[in-house]
Amino acid sequence: MRVNSEPLNWDHLPFANERELQRFIVKNAGTLLGLDVVSSTLPGGRPLHEVDILGIDEAGRLYIVECKHDAIDAGAIKQLLEYQDKLLTNWTSIEERVAEQRGRALRLTRAPPVLVAIGYRCEERVSGGPAVERLVFKYVGEAFQPFVDTQSPGGVYLAAAGDDDAGWEPHPEVLKRRYAENNLSGLPVEVREKFWALDHLLREAEIRPKYSGKKANPFASYRLGLNVCITASLGSNSITWCVVGRKAGSKSTIDMGIEATVDEIVETLRRAGIGV
Repeated sequence: MRVNSEPLNWDHLPFANERELQRFIVKNAGTLLGLDVVSSTLPGGRPLHEVDILGIDEAGRLYIVECKHDAIDAGAIKQLLEYQDKLLTNWTSIEERVAEQRGRALRLTRAPPVLVAIGYRCEERVSGGPAVERLVFKYVGEAFQPFVDTQSPGGVYLAAAGDDDAGWEPHPEVLKRRYAENNLSGLPVEVREKFWALDHLLREAEIRPKYSGKKANPFASYRLGLNVCITASLGSNSITWCVVGRKAGSKSTIDMGIEATVDEIVETLRRAGIGV
C-alpha cells in the first residue's frame, strides 16, 4: 500500500481518544493512504459491519482500517480478521456502497481486503501475526508529558511500525483540565486551590485523573492501573473524596472544605493503601 509520511498540520494534538485519531485519518485518507473513504463509524459515516474506516484505492481494492489511540495489540488484529470475514460474506452490500460513492462504472476488485492497523505503538507480540499493514502515527518534534492538560496545533504523520515502536511509552493522556475547572467554578477559591494541589500529588504518584465534561457527580475520578481508586464529588462549598481501598468493599470518604487540609486527605489515602 502507498503511505505518505509527510507531516500534516492538525489543530488539536495530541489526540485525546480514538475518535480524534479516526477523524484525522478520514479527513486525510486520500493524502495519507491514497484512499477514498466508503464508510466510517464517525457520526454521519454510515458504518458497515462496525469497521472503523472502510476505503477503496484507485484500482478498486478494498481497505479495512482499524484505529487505536494507543497500542496495536493482538485484539486489534483479531478485530480486523473478523471484519474481513463479515465483509467477504456480505460482498453485495460493499458493492452497493462503493457504487454510491464512486459510480457504477468502477468495478470493485473482489480480492481479500487489505488490512491496516494504525496506532501510537505496536506491541511486540503481534509483530509475527497475519498479514496486516501496521502503521504508527507520530507527532512532529513533540515530547509530550504523560498527562497533557491542553491540546495545541502541531504536525502528525504516519510511518511503518518498526521494532523500536514496541518500546514506546503509552500515548499521552489528554485530561481536558477545563472540564474540572468548569465544575469547580462555583466553589470557594481556597477549596479549588486545595483540589489542584491534591490532583498534582496524585499525578506525581502516577494515579491517572479523568474529568467529566458535564455537570455530574463525581466530576473527577482517578485510576491506579486499570481500576478507579478515588472519586471527587461536588458539595455546596466542599469536595467529597471517596477512596476505594485495596480490600474488597472497603471505602472511606472525607469532605474537603475551607477548613480541611490537603494533608488530611493524603493521610486518608495512605490509610486506604494508596501511595501518594
